[in-house]
Amino acid sequence: MIKALTDEQKKFAAENHGMIFAFLHDAGLPVDEFYGAAAIGFLRAVNKYYERPDLLCYSFSTIAWKNMRSESSNYQKRLRRIQKADAELCDSISSAKYSLWRGSRSWQSEIAIYLETQRLLHEIAAALPDKQAQAVVLKAKGYNLNEIAKIMRMRNYEVRKLIETAYAAVLQILF
Repeated sequence: MIKALTDEQKKFAAENHGMIFAFLHDAGLPVDEFYGAAAIGFLRAVNKYYERPDLLCYSFSTIAWKNMRSESSNYQKRLRRIQKADAELCDSISSAKYSLWRGSRSWQSEIAIYLETQRLLHEIAAALPDKQAQAVVLKAKGYNLNEIAKIMRMRNYEVRKLIETAYAAVLQILF
């Protein structure tokens, strides 16, 4: 969450706004797709730069670049998760059509359940930090704590803590 900028911070951000385009150009990222992510990183950098005196030993561009790189990277990870889910959806639809052909059950209801599940998992993944989202999605897919810990290369108690701290956000999305 980005705090509201003070008037001084707004002026500073406006004066340095071109830095967002410079970052996107240097990183080779398309402006129309990554501007929002980079802008969020830039505004976080403005907040940090004004609120943390320990950062004043660095140039603002260093702080801004680091934050814009982080936000752009997180955005790319979210896009990859969505693309993976879309590929899984296509596989599921093909599987559901095959089930209908075999006469086992209604492929429309199977697809509807799958789509709703995927929509909820997308919302959860977007609302949580990456590691927390990964743990919750794996848990929702039926993995147990030991399996999630192995996949994420973490200890069981760390995974449990990630899932427990995500509980409130997940409930808010589900209900």
